[in-house]
Amino acid sequence: MKLDEFGRYRAFPKPNTSLTLPPDASLCPFSDTSADEDAIAEPLFSEAAGKKDTELGYYIESWAGYVAEGEFRARGSSGGFLSWLLVELLRQRAVDAVIHVKPRIPDYADHRLFSFGVSRTPDEILTGAKSHYYPVEMSEMLDVIRSQPGRYALALLPCFVKAVRLLAREDPILRDRIKYCVGLVCGHLKSTAFAELLAWQSGVAPDQIHRIDFRRKLPEHPAWRYGVTINADSAPSDERTVVAAELFGTEWGLGFFKYKACDLCDDVIGETADISVGDAWLPEYWDDYLGTNVVVVRNVFLAEIVKKAITAKRLSFERIPADRVKESQSGGFRHRRDGLAYRLFLADRARTWRPRKRVLPRRRHLDAARRGVYEQRSILAELSHIAWKDAKMAADFGVFVKRMQPVIESYTRFFNASPPSISGPLFRLRAFLGRAKRRVKGLLFLR
Repeated sequence: MKLDEFGRYRAFPKPNTSLTLPPDASLCPFSDTSADEDAIAEPLFSEAAGKKDTELGYYIESWAGYVAEGEFRARGSSGGFLSWLLVELLRQRAVDAVIHVKPRIPDYADHRLFSFGVSRTPDEILTGAKSHYYPVEMSEMLDVIRSQPGRYALALLPCFVKAVRLLAREDPILRDRIKYCVGLVCGHLKSTAFAELLAWQSGVAPDQIHRIDFRRKLPEHPAWRYGVTINADSAPSDERTVVAAELFGTEWGLGFFKYKACDLCDDVIGETADISVGDAWLPEYWDDYLGTNVVVVRNVFLAEIVKKAITAKRLSFERIPADRVKESQSGGFRHRRDGLAYRLFLADRARTWRPRKRVLPRRRHLDAARRGVYEQRSILAELSHIAWKDAKMAADFGVFVKRMQPVIESYTRFFNASPPSISGPLFRLRAFLGRAKRRVKGLLFLR
């Protein structure tokens, strides 16, 4: 696995070998021969969960809330639950180590800003807190698990969890040592260009990034209007923070620098993970800049950890139904279910290869404008890689804007003609009641 010319991890053939289909293709989460999410999850969770949803998979309970103790919430992207859970597993000696993505300082030989690492203490776990919109691969960490006995918890994107589950079926050492997989709700994976895009607009050249924080909480803004903080190699201690939403190309729906595999994925929430954690993008939580998590649990032991912590007021959580969890990620589900069905239809019509998916190919469920939205998103994603490379070659950010802007305008016209239904009196009433409920609950909690 190497970074290609566009900053995306790809599999390259080893020297003196031909690029043919390997015998272990069934381990790839996007192959035609691998088990799908339903087949993987059924033996793991069906007996304990008792509930199954078409988008969430099996689950025991679902909550929204935040960590009420310590600095977990302040140091996390959202409600702080992911770091809290990983630390709690260490505290309860349920695992010996945690594998998750951590920031790293780039050097001459290795320019990467993030990579997977091992944490064995709470402080080490907190160094990896927050969301990292950056490409990673985990072959080194799998070697660590094989060579260093112990019990491991892994924090992974849905496709990574699926790959680990498939590998654990074949590898008894991994199956024995990996005790818990924590899934991170995913919009899509970015190439290295996304960090460079943010840095360049903040006054830091793409090859001069020392450190980046993709999710800086801003007290004067709602949770969704977070900041990006950049440190340059020339002045590592000098932080530059800008509002992410004010930068060109940060609207997630545009799909800049997206892997093509992400447009062939139908798992938003992490259906094969023991527990899934994401942002509560719901109107009643938007005003709280500190952030709120949604949590979906499938493992009995992890469910008990959460319930006991709620009772002890270590977690400020409230149960929410599956529909509310799905609403919190509604854009992702539309793109990866309705949109995927149309992308599969287009692939079949063009007689191009695509993996077998749980979603069936179709087009008539969408109006012409919505089909245009999904077509333009595919164009934007593919063009962004090429245009960014050209902009860097020309040392001119304007080259990228000029190439992307016409497609953005076309996309916007289609989007405005077929907007998602996320407004109206009921939406505003729900937001008002939710905020009022949260404030009352907060006062009672402080008592």
